[in-house]
Amino acid sequence: MIKNNEKITPSDTITMRGRCFADGYYCKVHALYADDSDFKQFFPESADYEDHAKHFQSKENRFLNLTIKNEKITEDMAEVSFMEEFEDLTTLPTKIIKYATKAVLVKECDTWRILSEERTIIQ
Repeated sequence: MIKNNEKITPSDTITMRGRCFADGYYCKVHALYADDSDFKQFFPESADYEDHAKHFQSKENRFLNLTIKNEKITEDMAEVSFMEEFEDLTTLPTKIIKYATKAVLVKECDTWRILSEERTIIQ
């Protein structure tokens, strides 16, 4: 748990993204992305992302877990590698889909924001 006087690390930002997504706080997920990110180019408003995420989370997939694997931090940029697991609800029986992701984060107003993500399906 992060206390008020502790700095939030890039890994903390990625972990928050996973928790907010799992709990349905999609506007908070949207806020964790950098203004210049591809994500915000595709979803300029949080409501745009919320509509997409609600459909994805309830109809097709269920978020299960996020595990941080590695973090590299410089003064203004960071890379975080992590694994995510989802349950594919479109198949019977359902199956687990694992993604390996490398995220690049930048500082905006002294806060780590996600600039880009490169995701690969792991079978």
